[in-house]
Amino acid sequence: MMDWVWLPSWQKTGISPVWKALLHSLPLIRDILVWRINDGSLARIGMDPWIGSRGRHIVSQDLITYLHSREITVFAHIADQQNLGIFNQAWKSAHQMDLPHRWHQEW
Repeated sequence: MMDWVWLPSWQKTGISPVWKALLHSLPLIRDILVWRINDGSLARIGMDPWIGSRGRHIVSQDLITYLHSREITVFAHIADQQNLGIFNQAWKSAHQMDLPHRWHQEW
């Protein structure tokens, strides 16, 4: 939905006044919107930005490309099911994922 929101086409006529008001207020609330990842099967690595990232990704494009080459494309692929925390999220370490050493600090 957020991809559609930022398109200029929503400003065209025919949109409801409620949606129009909501869309005009998005710049005020976009940094506090939250998407619950749950099991991570729909949250795409390198495609879906983190809250507050302003469209940039926390990991480099080189690392994203490397992960995708290993068919690691969604967060469910990097979930550490044995160490789930209070928010039911735990991620495998760079060592657990057997990432090259150059990405250990980034990961």
